[in-house]
Amino acid sequence: MGFFKVLHQSRKSKARIGIIHTPHGDIHTPSFVPVATKGTLKSIPPKDIKDIGVQVAFVNTFHLVMHPGADTVKRFGGIHAYSGLNIPLMSDSAGFQVFSLGKHVSINEKGVKFRLPVDGREVLFTPESSIRAQEKIGADILMAFDECIYHGATHEYTGDATARTHRWLIRCIETKKCSSQRLYGIVQGGMFKDLRTQSAKFVSRQDISGIAIGGVSVGETKKEMREQVSWVAPYLPKELPCHLLGI
Repeated sequence: MGFFKVLHQSRKSKARIGIIHTPHGDIHTPSFVPVATKGTLKSIPPKDIKDIGVQVAFVNTFHLVMHPGADTVKRFGGIHAYSGLNIPLMSDSAGFQVFSLGKHVSINEKGVKFRLPVDGREVLFTPESSIRAQEKIGADILMAFDECIYHGATHEYTGDATARTHRWLIRCIETKKCSSQRLYGIVQGGMFKDLRTQSAKFVSRQDISGIAIGGVSVGETKKEMREQVSWVAPYLPKELPCHLLGI
């Protein structure tokens, strides 16, 4: 059984209906993915999740690494046992959370160094540490570590950051060891059509199981967001699932 199968595609809009197979169940696409930051969907008991139609949820690598720690989650048997969520789970890479820390962040080729606003503790996230943490957390679908580019960045900065995200993706692919977990690459490129299309082409060529469109919903208008998605859509592999991050 493959990871993803397209069941139907519109000849008019190219929209797809498909199914993603994971060790913790199937996801019928398209599907909304609610955020269960540390393994909890606020105010909804785990036993009621399936009854209200939730197929899959996102857990937050940054917050789980900060507390209780990826090793602790692994000792509990992984995020599904830790949280009591018996549905497919996706884990982010911590890229967006690092972006949200603003001035507390220092970015270079190795990774991202930042001080926690709570206690000033210095933390380093790299593509390697992000993937290892996600493997310990145990989600079914992992996200590659990327730089979520801030709204209003220049073409030069956006180009450098997007190229860095591409190099980080290669390191994520080389680091990932667990075959039962699937890795999504992330398209960046900011507000620039040439960079967006270049990124979509690059990410699509890599050894990944799915693609996520990142760096949207970071301050642009909805019209601009739709434009960015329309730029990359023609270059995404038809055989892979696609996830729109942060919407």
